[in-house]
Amino acid sequence: RGGGVLVGGGAGVGKSALINEMRSIVTARRGRYVAGKFDQFHPDAATEIVVQMLRALVRLVLAEPEMELAALRHRVRAELGTNAALMAGLVPELASFCDIAPEAASGDPILVAKRLIQSALGLVRVCTTAQRPLVMVMDDVQWASVAVLDFIDSILTDGNLPGLLLVWTFAYAVHRVDWVMMAA
Repeated sequence: RGGGVLVGGGAGVGKSALINEMRSIVTARRGRYVAGKFDQFHPDAATEIVVQMLRALVRLVLAEPEMELAALRHRVRAELGTNAALMAGLVPELASFCDIAPEAASGDPILVAKRLIQSALGLVRVCTTAQRPLVMVMDDVQWASVAVLDFIDSILTDGNLPGLLLVWTFAYAVHRVDWVMMAA
């Protein structure tokens, strides 16, 4: 099961710099590290940050030896099922990796959003193991969209993500002692 860490503090106190120090520790242990930063002035781009993180994850996977890629390719196709083409429409690297024709998102927006969350969760599930952990960093989560918060909720409530750690930062305007809250 995955977990999460929420790091809060005033703007500019070094939350991002602190968390970025984990990158070398994670990669030294054969883990994967992807990060994205939300922007209050571009709230429509919040979902795009998750897509960028998924694209980065697939690029990291593509750097693996071909023998591992063949098994992963099979697992990705099986996990995503009918949603593979939809996910490939957002993550072009996935389209070439799995030889899937991309599909544009269309239809009922609520159903499409649910399919995308399910697909993104499936991709993370396949690419994350206890032996190959994944750290996903989301900086300035106070600017995240509802869709991104739904994705985070799906990850935290999924019981099949050993090796996953979500790390979020949020800034607050009131000056007070910084704190860290952990969620399991």
